[in-house]
Amino acid sequence: MSNVVVIDCNNFFVSCERVFNPKLEGKPVVVLSGNDGCVVSRSNEAKALGIPMGAPAFKWENVFRKYGVKTFSSNFTLYSDMSRRVSMAVKDFAEHVEQYSVDELFIDIEKDKDYREWAHKLRKRVLQWTGIPTSIGIASTKTLAKIANRIAKKQAQWNGVVDWNYDIPNHDAALAEVDISDIWGIGRSSTRFLRARHIDNALQLRSMDDDFIRNHLTVMGLRTVYELRGTSCISLVSLQAERKSVTHSRSFGRMVTERDELQQAISLYASLAAHKLRRLGLVASDITVYIRSNRFREDLPQYANSVKVGILPQSNYTASVLESADNAFTMIYKEGYHYAKAGVVLTGLCPAKTRQHSLFSVTQATEEDNLMKALDKINNKYGRNTLYPAACGVQRTWKSRSAKKSSEFSTSLSEIPICYAR
Repeated sequence: MSNVVVIDCNNFFVSCERVFNPKLEGKPVVVLSGNDGCVVSRSNEAKALGIPMGAPAFKWENVFRKYGVKTFSSNFTLYSDMSRRVSMAVKDFAEHVEQYSVDELFIDIEKDKDYREWAHKLRKRVLQWTGIPTSIGIASTKTLAKIANRIAKKQAQWNGVVDWNYDIPNHDAALAEVDISDIWGIGRSSTRFLRARHIDNALQLRSMDDDFIRNHLTVMGLRTVYELRGTSCISLVSLQAERKSVTHSRSFGRMVTERDELQQAISLYASLAAHKLRRLGLVASDITVYIRSNRFREDLPQYANSVKVGILPQSNYTASVLESADNAFTMIYKEGYHYAKAGVVLTGLCPAKTRQHSLFSVTQATEEDNLMKALDKINNKYGRNTLYPAACGVQRTWKSRSAKKSSEFSTSLSEIPICYAR
């Protein structure tokens, strides 16, 4: 048996911006979503002003101006590279590291041993190597470790590290303080269902009858309950197996009226979704394409539609995904509308190693896999736009606005920060 360490980067997108602009320290900072639409990351100072996650930027402009809130467009190239650097720092320090998301990692450690001093050294290492502040939670299960991590992040007295067994003497009292919506694995629909039955915190959920949880929150909900009880039963492998879809969508920087431009956007999103499939080691059997006009423009005619088509055989090969996406787009496109958003959703997912091949396509699938490995290797080394399908377009004037995007400090030679000696 082992314990679990959760290392979480604090306010990750904002922290990435601060690494290359130290003048932002101590000031309210927010990072906006694609097209500079909504708040997706906030500094503690911005949180103190009451700016909520997901807040529409245009509704909070007066607050931004009044309190001098610094705003940035999302810079996913920078954030992805900083995530890689954090992961490298952690893997250099510990064994058995699993990346869960762009700003979060799990580490397996021995049980019945005090790892708090080790965890503080790990935090120091990550901060020294990357400039990113982190919080660490330690417990016997991933779910409890997430709760310990949350306590470490919210309460400054712990200096960023909480061990559930050593630091929390009254587990019941601590669980009673955890809102049902803050429990890892409990989504919005489950939260509404549980609140309607007066189950409002982690302690109440832990005490629920197993059959009730299994019948209403499925096996995944039951696993969460077991984890709250201290029984480890959630692995990253099982989480990946539970993944139902891969989505890529964006609002446009300007309304799109030309068919070719809209088709380029669909092709780009399908290409990026296929790349994500390969990164996750998955293949898909279906793709849903959707397009919609600007529903906030009452002076313009409105149209929205979507369609689902198959990808045969199951694949993460970019050309196959693009072909299916193009077929779907042709089925739903209508002229005469001002389109504001489009997206693709890949479903019918399964591990690439266990996919069902056609009797006559095994050799072709191997060739496609090798081609995609070469493509991804080149793009990983020289930037993801080094090689891409021509169907994705070149100019892409329809792309999301990023008027406040910072430089790609760590991935572009032309944008590396330079300090001049006085």
